[in-house]
Amino acid sequence: MDLHNINHSAYTRARSEACTGLINWYEYSRDAFEKARNENKPIFLLISAPAWCHWCHVYESEDFLFAPEVYKYINEHYIPIFVDADKRPDITRNRLEGGWPSTVLLTSEGVRAYGFSGPQEPRILLKLLEQVKEASEKREITAVEKKSENNEAMRKMCSAHLPSRHSLEDIVIKYVDLCRLHADPIDGGFGLEAKFPQAYTLSFLHDYALRTADAQINGLIERETDHHYTPKTLLPYRLFDPVDGGFHRYCLNRDWTSPHYEKMLSENARLLKFYATYGEDTNDSTHKEMANKTFQYVLENLYDDEFGGFYNSQDADLEEHYYGLSMDKRAALPTPHIEQTKYMPANAEMVVTFLELAQKDWRGAKTAALKTLDLITKNVDRHNGASHILAHSDKAETRNSNEPKIINTDIAGSHKSAYLGELGDTAFAGLALLHGHLFFQKEHPKKFLDAFVNVCDFLVEKLYDKCDGGFLARFIDEDSPINSLIANDEERPTQKKPLLENGVASYILLCAAEIFHEEEYRRAALTTLNHFSGILVGLDEQYYFARAAQLALVQS
Repeated sequence: MDLHNINHSAYTRARSEACTGLINWYEYSRDAFEKARNENKPIFLLISAPAWCHWCHVYESEDFLFAPEVYKYINEHYIPIFVDADKRPDITRNRLEGGWPSTVLLTSEGVRAYGFSGPQEPRILLKLLEQVKEASEKREITAVEKKSENNEAMRKMCSAHLPSRHSLEDIVIKYVDLCRLHADPIDGGFGLEAKFPQAYTLSFLHDYALRTADAQINGLIERETDHHYTPKTLLPYRLFDPVDGGFHRYCLNRDWTSPHYEKMLSENARLLKFYATYGEDTNDSTHKEMANKTFQYVLENLYDDEFGGFYNSQDADLEEHYYGLSMDKRAALPTPHIEQTKYMPANAEMVVTFLELAQKDWRGAKTAALKTLDLITKNVDRHNGASHILAHSDKAETRNSNEPKIINTDIAGSHKSAYLGELGDTAFAGLALLHGHLFFQKEHPKKFLDAFVNVCDFLVEKLYDKCDGGFLARFIDEDSPINSLIANDEERPTQKKPLLENGVASYILLCAAEIFHEEEYRRAALTTLNHFSGILVGLDEQYYFARAAQLALVQS
């Protein structure tokens, strides 16, 4: 089948959901990997985003993964493991093959044999399955032996030093220079291929341009914002949805056309924050329209006014056969599915945005932010950090209908399984609590401080690398029930230090050092800035590093 000429509207979440039970999925867990070893079967690992990923829906259909010859072979000869990428950021970080859906074929010993992203035709997929099965049985694929480290030598090489004033200034200068370098001079945005909105970066550049009156930076911002807007005629259809409101995830073409139609909470939080300020400063009706309609979209579609919190995403079902239509024609169709799981990082980002809107007296923003902050506070634990999935009580949120039936779920129903020991969950929770404290300190002077201290202490005590600086992506205590949700002991501590989350952690700890007069917080933040100062890459990923560097310069 030619993937370029398929009828995309035929592949929906509902169709994918109807097929998924044909494979006897296991949860990603220690037990599943042990079963593979004991039965000498290779592992078929699928990392999917069933709530919103259109290409996941294409792949997870009778035409591809669930063709009879394929799924029957997997059930007989493999241990199939399903991972929801939204729910397990740890696996996504370590196993994703570049995009969604990702298929990873591992030997019975858990060694990666082959992987790819996107749909694969049944004939080719079946051939790959047969080849990996044969190689696994013959033990032809072995893990690369890891070099043992001399701990004494490593200690002597520790480099957790404080940054110089020059290196802090350099973080900001290089961030702006990188934006100039990668800016598209014709269609706006960054790069010359598919366009992802960089809303954090736009916010930073707007502040920078206000301070410096830099005409080049102003032009850069104007070009991108001009290309975000979709006119009411829907031609050309771009990033912004002028009918329902809200922003789509990204656009396939350089000129910001052909969007991936799913709407994600995180991107809408960042873009709403930017456009609310930019529209006010420019007094431009188009910018204000995008902000106002997005705010209403979030309140009406993604906010849970009963318990607080924001839902994670809206599906791209039907794609242009829904989003390419006018309001009257859309009204006759079912609204694309909204995934009602609430994830910590994106909820924290929307809280920060809503608190900024509340300062501008946007009606409903303050109430929604406060209610969500109360929910976030309930999901912060001194010993486990912040939970990944926001729960209203001591039980985890129920599974959504679009998830496959998973067998062997030892602790899937436990609220403790929502605590993954993730830097991202804890750092972003801290960001929301910090902004909540600053906004409500007169009204509720100590309401969020205990939870904020718990976040800061967890970051410094459990995730901070005292030797080299920076924060590790994840921490799992040996006695934690989360141990059953990993493949082996090697996955317990991860040495990866994700960029955006390290920036967030540095920023909130610098703020905490001022609030609590705690120099341990400041040192952890500053040594992290020094650790990353020469290796910063990406655009939005650098935003909180630049904010933290600016703050450190003021504090010093």
